[in-house]
Amino acid sequence: MGKIKPPLEKIVQQNVRDYMAICGWDLLCDSSQGYRPEGGTRITLGFPDLLFGHPKHGLVFMECKRPGLGKVTDHQQAWHTRARNCGARVVVVDSAEAAACYLMANNLL
Repeated sequence: MGKIKPPLEKIVQQNVRDYMAICGWDLLCDSSQGYRPEGGTRITLGFPDLLFGHPKHGLVFMECKRPGLGKVTDHQQAWHTRARNCGARVVVVDSAEAAACYLMANNLL
């Protein structure tokens, strides 16, 4: 019997979008649309995959990765650091469960 492959990043993103919607978070931006030939999206290099907003809790940027396989690029790390230095919430998740853990740990539910 073969190994079970981890879900593709697009599946992780969909699961995270679904979970966040159930929790009352609005999807404000999905940067996974429209890839550049040189890599990345049409948005600034490093910009996270998803941006959610909540009327009580503000904004959360989420970078989605494949479980056990996805790695944050140098551009992503630089963007995340700049945003965090400005007070933004930026998190890298590899599942809806990871998103749930982040929200619970930061009292964002």
